[in-house]
Amino acid sequence: MLHSVMNANAKLFGSARDAPPYFAGRRKELDVLRQRLEYIRGTGDPRGGLVLIDGVQGVGKTQLLEQFTSAAAKDSGAAVLNVPSSGLANELALFARIVEALGGTDSMARQMADAAGGLTSAKIASVGVSAQRPDRLGLSINDMLVRSKRNGGLWRKGTLIIAVDEIQAIAAEDRRILKVLHDGLHGCPILLLGAGLQHATTRLAANLPAQDGRLDASGISRFAERLTLGPLDRGDALQAIVLGLDAMGHRLGEERATALAEASMGFPQHIHGYLRGALQAAAKHGCLDTDAALKSALAFGDQQRARYYQERLRSMERPSRMLDLAKHMIASGKRLAFWDEAAAALSRDDRDGPASDAAAEANSVLADAVSKGVLTTDEYHRVSFGIPLFHDYMAAEVAALASEG
Repeated sequence: MLHSVMNANAKLFGSARDAPPYFAGRRKELDVLRQRLEYIRGTGDPRGGLVLIDGVQGVGKTQLLEQFTSAAAKDSGAAVLNVPSSGLANELALFARIVEALGGTDSMARQMADAAGGLTSAKIASVGVSAQRPDRLGLSINDMLVRSKRNGGLWRKGTLIIAVDEIQAIAAEDRRILKVLHDGLHGCPILLLGAGLQHATTRLAANLPAQDGRLDASGISRFAERLTLGPLDRGDALQAIVLGLDAMGHRLGEERATALAEASMGFPQHIHGYLRGALQAAAKHGCLDTDAALKSALAFGDQQRARYYQERLRSMERPSRMLDLAKHMIASGKRLAFWDEAAAALSRDDRDGPASDAAAEANSVLADAVSKGVLTTDEYHRVSFGIPLFHDYMAAEVAALASEG
């Protein structure tokens, strides 16, 4: 039995992209991240490379990243640097942020630049990076890190965690620098973390077009760890509901909380919707311990859940093709289809143009659906609507359209 106590210092409730009022679950993933941090702290060897956290939109990648880095900073004193996937290519600016995160001084960074015949006027570790001629520095990020370790001082404070979110959006120039950090030949105690959507692995490994028109082949196909997030289990989903409401100053009995947790299917985005529904029900009914309040909370959460599916579909270029795929799955009685099978089904439904064009278009539609979180893939390259209720939603849409026709 879970118990909750009214919290006088109730937390504010943000959007689904903000930190949840109570972070539940992900114990295995947090253990993997802690073990990786301990290894780098103990050995000083970063050559194992990037730890990738991936999954569909709304599954809680960013929240896991923030939960781990905030705890690591508090518990072990690790320094944390959050870098956007588009913030890596400027090597001087990146090094400046590393120096700043580690608590280094402007003079320390300037001394390094001077030693390389670089910029005596460079303002390296302050709020911004000002440099009239950054090309004169003549050092790569790897060179700067090597020199920083050799000169001492900067790394005496311990390990640095560099966290890169939305890593699937990385460009060739930024990935080249990410690869340097991933290879870890600089020897500095850096734990490199990345969080991204399902197709992040493809993007990291692919040959990407650079700004000069050439293909960049500095891909990353092997990781220190890869953590693919799915829904929370029933117990963790229940905790997220009960203790999340508790953190915001509301009591909810376990039986009613279980109804909300089960409706969410443990998917963090849906949990957020049912929590918001519970808050609105409490405001409307004065409490949560009535059937009317529970019904209201469930209805609101259901609406938010459907809205999430609609948003995922609207983000696609051709969302109507997902109805074609859903029809195929319903007819076959399956919730999973191998990629080639799904592409063939979409190709057969495309009556316009040559068969080769239909096949290419079908593969493009599937790739788009995966990148937008409409479809998920497994280790056997099978596609599905991922969340069981997403499949049910699509089945209901197919039935509704059939009745209209």
